Amino acid sequence: MKIVLRLHHSLKGKVPIEDGILQIKENMTVEQLLKQLDLKRTTVVVTINKKILPKETTIEENDSIEIYPILIGG
Repeated sequence: MKIVLRLHHSLKGKVPIEDGILQIKENMTVEQLLKQLDLKRTTVVVTINKKILPKETTIEENDSIEIYPILIGG
């Protein structure tokens, strides 16, 4: 199944994948995708089709996934 993946800011160099089309397994959840990309849910925000959804959300064919790092600073 294909999705559109977009990584933001510092994630672009840390994840071994480019922005664009990504092939994933059927019925994959947000949590499983993050595990596949070696990212921790506590360090990123994930949107599916511009909405923040729970990590248990199942990803659907042609979903647009964006992953943002959580920025901390002062």
